[in-house]
Parts: sequence; C-alpha cells; structure tokens
Amino acid sequence: MNCPSCLSVTTKQQSKKTSLGYRAFRCSVCHHTFNERTNTPRHMHSYQEALATAEESIRLAPHDPDNWLRKAEALKKLKRRKEARAIEAEATQLRKNKTC
Repeated sequence: MNCPSCLSVTTKQQSKKTSLGYRAFRCSVCHHTFNERTNTPRHMHSYQEALATAEESIRLAPHDPDNWLRKAEALKKLKRRKEARAIEAEATQLRKNKTC
C-alpha cells in the first residue's frame, strides 16, 4: 500500500489493527502511520459529515467554544489546517470572553 503522505511504496504493515479492525501501515521513508481506509471516499465523507454537524451546531449556538473546536478538528482531518488554526483562535477568544 502506498503512503498517502509521500506516495512511497516502501510501507510495512503493523502488527496491530485500528480500533475498528482496519490494517495499519507505517511508511519507511516519512514514518507516517495510516490505515487501509485513509483517504478513501468513505473516510473523507465521515469527516465532511462531522464538519457539517459542527457548522450546524455553531449556527444554533455561536457563542459555545466547544462547537468551534469540533469544527477545527473536522477541518484538521480534512487537511485544512490553516482554517483550523483560525477556528481554534476564535474558540480561544470565546473562552476568554466567557470567563470575563
């Protein structure tokens, strides 16, 4: 199985499986760990669903920092890290405003 990070073909199957029973792999070049479901359409779909759920929660309760953090986590899984950092900053600001 090719590494989804560096596309190397030198990967090794790990002895342990994921909590859902998927085979786990490790890249010999970049040392990235991944499983057989990584970057598959169903895998990415579950993160898109999580993002949509978080956005709906934000729409209903925009002042709850936990909703913003859920959105940030979903963005990270979708490899949208720059957006995730901005959302985390928003959540931090909301927490500060909430305690004041």
